[in-house]
Amino acid sequence: MPMLKLSDSQEAYLTVGVTILDSRHDPTPPPRADMPQLFRVEIQRAVSLRNADWVPGTNISDPYVKCHLRSGDGRTVSGDKASLRTPTIKNSTEPVWDFSGSLSVPKGAELVFEVLDQDLTGSDFLGRSVVNYEKLSSGNFKEDLVLEGSQSNRKARLSVRIATVEIEIERLKRLGAQQEKLGFHEQAQKCYSSVDEIHKDANSYLSADGIENLQALARIAKHLMAFDQSLVHLQEARRVSLLLCRAKSLHFAQLLAEM
Repeated sequence: MPMLKLSDSQEAYLTVGVTILDSRHDPTPPPRADMPQLFRVEIQRAVSLRNADWVPGTNISDPYVKCHLRSGDGRTVSGDKASLRTPTIKNSTEPVWDFSGSLSVPKGAELVFEVLDQDLTGSDFLGRSVVNYEKLSSGNFKEDLVLEGSQSNRKARLSVRIATVEIEIERLKRLGAQQEKLGFHEQAQKCYSSVDEIHKDANSYLSADGIENLQALARIAKHLMAFDQSLVHLQEARRVSLLLCRAKSLHFAQLLAEM
């Protein structure tokens, strides 16, 4: 078995067993039901927003969206990857954001979407919608959400898509390959750039401290290795494996494809 050096300054080593993963053998333990899960949230567009800038001679609403996590007991969840904010779209009641970001969603948490109008003196409320945890069970949720409290003459809606990072990477890889095959190289590159962005988010999540995230880390590291065997991601997988070993979860060491 290989000996892993834990520190450059201390003569401390850890002996681990490394198992090569293949399609016939997957010893990764099932994720604990209470583990936070990393989701990719896409806030696409809103329709039929009211004009909150009602003063004559002024422009119309400048909308943006805030998304935060709320626990089952109604408290706002804090911490890294617990909230998102889109850019502001100037002068529009039919804004298109096409904004994406990542959220680490604990079991039972709700995603609260609020559409607001940005003003010099603050923000006016344009509507709210809540997505509960059960709707995320498929790993790929897409819906035009009705905005409650919008005070619009028509029914205001917000289009969102929420998927696990694994599903989103697969979707973007397929879409990029299709666009490239059709000769739409610029669109294909946008898909691949989005994949790179998700990888960066996942790597940031991989750096989280605490035993409570270990199984989520394992799933993401394994997924990155399966989709991209580049040196960068192999090095990242090695780093993650060492992190898990240091936390005395030696059974995760099989994620290391090669030393």
